[in-house]
Amino acid sequence: MSDIDTLSLFDEINQMITERSQEDKDAIKKAFLFAREKHEGQFRVSEEPYIIHPVEVAKILINLKADTHTVIAAFLHDIRPPKYKKCLSKSPSIFPVLTPK
Repeated sequence: MSDIDTLSLFDEINQMITERSQEDKDAIKKAFLFAREKHEGQFRVSEEPYIIHPVEVAKILINLKADTHTVIAAFLHDIRPPKYKKCLSKSPSIFPVLTPK
């Protein structure tokens, strides 16, 4: 299995989002941490941690100047529904930037 420190995967994302508001940066990091937790113990065929996939998708979208909601979706898009629904039902405001005002 890979020796990649999955928390360090956010470093590059963090450098890419320096011009966004603090609220957006916080929401993007929260989405990353949430996805990292939900993909814990999952590995790609290459034996790399699965979280690498959503991180790479997020990087592509950031380079395309996607909005914060879209970058957050990149992190959340491959979380299995039961895990996602269970967490959101306990805390519907986990991502306040996504909560309608």
